[in-house]
Amino acid sequence: MISIRDIREGLLQLILPHTCAGCGSDTLQVDSSICLECLHRLPATHYAHFNDNPVERKFIGRLPLQAASAQYYFFKQSIIRQLMHLLKYRGYIDLGVQLGQLMGEQLQESGRFNKVDMLVPLPLSPARMRKRGYN
Repeated sequence: MISIRDIREGLLQLILPHTCAGCGSDTLQVDSSICLECLHRLPATHYAHFNDNPVERKFIGRLPLQAASAQYYFFKQSIIRQLMHLLKYRGYIDLGVQLGQLMGEQLQESGRFNKVDMLVPLPLSPARMRKRGYN
């Protein structure tokens, strides 16, 4: 049975189609900023699943930590670079929310971050923080 919500989302998609921030194609989902194809193209590191990964080695002895990870490789011509620039410099906040949810799911799946009290983003200069309004 088709629900009123399905009808509403279908009408919204016809009137205001959601396009993918990565490739510009239709996302087919009202609450998504990235299409499935672009999600699969994200250059994942899978570091969250492994002890002694390159990110952990970089911070060992420099600060107390339980685990460390980087979710994606950041290449000059990668889709993640394009998405990060849209988020940081063009204010695509919904994109940040979706990527954050995806990151949370990946960290939870790994099991290594279940007892972590906080996630610490890379520091942002005060001037950039004022300009963007978020880190």
